[in-house]
Amino acid sequence: MHLILGERLHTRKPTNRPANKRGSVSGTLHFRFVEQRAVARGVAWNAAGYVLGGVAAVALPVFLLRWLGRADYGVVMYITGLVSQAHLFNLGLGEVMAQRLTAAASVGRLREGWAFVRAALIGVWGMTAALSALWLLKGPALLAELLSLSSDQRVLLEGVRWLVVPAVWGIQTGMLLAWLPIALRRPRWVAFSTFLQGLLQGFLPFLVIAWASKRTPLLAAQAILMGYALYGLAQWVSGSLLAGRLLLPGGVGRLASLLRSSTWLSLLGGLGLLLNYTERTLIGRWVSLSAMGFYTAVQYLSVKGSMLLYKIYEVLFPVFGSAAESTWRQRFRLGQVVWLLLWGSVVGGEILWGVWTVAEPWLPIRIGPTERRILAGAVGSWIALVPLTPVMAFLQGRGFFRAVFLLNGFLGLMQLGATPWLVKAGYLYWAPVVGGGSALLVAAYWLGKGAGGALWRYWVGKSYLRAMGAWLLSAGAYLAWGAPMVAVVLWGIGLGYVGLELGGKAGARKRIFLRQLGEVAWKLAQSALRRSLGPLR
Repeated sequence: MHLILGERLHTRKPTNRPANKRGSVSGTLHFRFVEQRAVARGVAWNAAGYVLGGVAAVALPVFLLRWLGRADYGVVMYITGLVSQAHLFNLGLGEVMAQRLTAAASVGRLREGWAFVRAALIGVWGMTAALSALWLLKGPALLAELLSLSSDQRVLLEGVRWLVVPAVWGIQTGMLLAWLPIALRRPRWVAFSTFLQGLLQGFLPFLVIAWASKRTPLLAAQAILMGYALYGLAQWVSGSLLAGRLLLPGGVGRLASLLRSSTWLSLLGGLGLLLNYTERTLIGRWVSLSAMGFYTAVQYLSVKGSMLLYKIYEVLFPVFGSAAESTWRQRFRLGQVVWLLLWGSVVGGEILWGVWTVAEPWLPIRIGPTERRILAGAVGSWIALVPLTPVMAFLQGRGFFRAVFLLNGFLGLMQLGATPWLVKAGYLYWAPVVGGGSALLVAAYWLGKGAGGALWRYWVGKSYLRAMGAWLLSAGAYLAWGAPMVAVVLWGIGLGYVGLELGGKAGARKRIFLRQLGEVAWKLAQSALRRSLGPLR
């Protein structure tokens, strides 16, 4: 552990003073202890805002499954989910705008930075108009044909036909302007922005649906879409307050400059939407709308968990973009961040998974073999994709947008290639495990080619294999046993992972204790290992 805190074996003792006055830049964020605390503070505020605002957003799918039923819930979330993904068609303007605004603010040219914000609004609002026109012309008919909807579900589509337009505007505008406090490094504004998202997209729709005398799929869809529209309006007002003036579109010339830099991110947005909906559509057509409904709920919760990592990414992105350090040192720092996130995801996942197994028998919805496989796959995809968060932050922060697209493209091809036969076989959520694992191996190879490769392999390589091994053991135990006592096994696997992972990176006394802890924990999980191969085939 002291390697994480001090790096005494590889670096000299850090200092808060710049290496030399001539090389120091005012406003530059150095990766040293004082600045690291500032980064940690920003992550904490951002994560806290997400957790506070996201409690109701997490509760929403659980209660909607009970109120609407799986089939209607699946259709409602398919529609609202499409709208919530509209920001993927923001042409990558948010990230590039944030990069330009950060650079302008660091050299005292904030007026020029706000000009880029107004230019980005032109592109985003233009895309909103295009998407809205496509939806009004072909959207409802295409969805009804694609999912073979019933007459009642077709009525639902017509009922939200026009409400989709302000909802798309709200999502696209809100997600674009959410970058403003991130680019300007205002952690409390970032937390407030994140809280607004959870409040208006989760808590408000939940209240409207809960207080209604008759809970129908149409009411649920209308409440969620209205929350999206209000979110965009709130972010527009907040962004205008932050800028000190009303933010309106303007500056076509700067828009062309932004688009030249965001080409790869634009393609990435379309790829992300394709990945998100390929699995849902295949399940709805090949399995059932009921299975798609449960899958959508689990995917929704998994995305909410991934968004917590995205809040870390949002803070790291401008940090990597402005850090004045050598490539070797940045890769070393990146390896540390990846290792810490991977470790935290396994430990947190095992704890929450164990709690779930205890609560599962008392849930108001039926959990069968198919649902259990979906849940096990969701945990695996979480662990597989966690390390990619800081990798993407590093690549985008350094301006390697093409590398981001290629890495995500490889992940997407792996998922799209694995999805059809996994769905046919009943493993509805395991394609991200395959895609995420393969993409991380590519990222590790790319980052390990140059300086710092050995350190990257030390921090990430073995840790990733141990993490996926812990998931395989946990999935086997969860699928083989139905009793709440399996929680003890899951917690034992988590403790064993802690012991093996930290045992080689601590001091002598801590190492002895942690290795003993790991041995005890792995003995608790031996029976899970013996029975794990059957359910996993």
